[in-house]
Amino acid sequence: MSDNETKKKAPFQRKQIFVKKGMQFRYIATILLSALFAFGMTIHEVIWAAEQLAVKNPAVKDIMAELKALIPIFSFKACLFIGIILIFAIVVSHQQAGPIYKFEKSLGNIKDGDLTYRVYLRKGDQLTEMQREFNEMASSLQKVITAYENFRSYAAGSSDARVKEQAIATGDNIKRIMPGIKI
Repeated sequence: MSDNETKKKAPFQRKQIFVKKGMQFRYIATILLSALFAFGMTIHEVIWAAEQLAVKNPAVKDIMAELKALIPIFSFKACLFIGIILIFAIVVSHQQAGPIYKFEKSLGNIKDGDLTYRVYLRKGDQLTEMQREFNEMASSLQKVITAYENFRSYAAGSSDARVKEQAIATGDNIKRIMPGIKI
């Protein structure tokens, strides 16, 4: 059993919340700014509508004074809601950034020649379809290289010198592209 298969059986746990800090902070900032903008526009519209109503109906001025007295409570609740949105944004950004980080590391392993490496994401992470496609691609690449290695072994035993030279040259070319290739 290879190390990668052993890793598959153990549940994958990320130890850090921020695995791709730049991407996650941009995502969180976008969510927070969108929420703040929506909240600000809503408050602006409510105040504007109440003031328009107060101009048309002077009895509403007393209600406006009472509403203005409640501004500290509204502000506290707004901060609480923003905090909840922040926590939500962090969790969602982690679910998106974690798989991207994992794919980056996996691509490095494949590039270094470990064609046996496969990606395993946690349950609930995003990009699980990409995980399946990536693993199928790595498996297909591994099969092609294995078929080539089988041909090269056959060609090495061939009596035709040109076939031998071609197989050796192609093998050397693959080793040059992926020096640490593991099949």
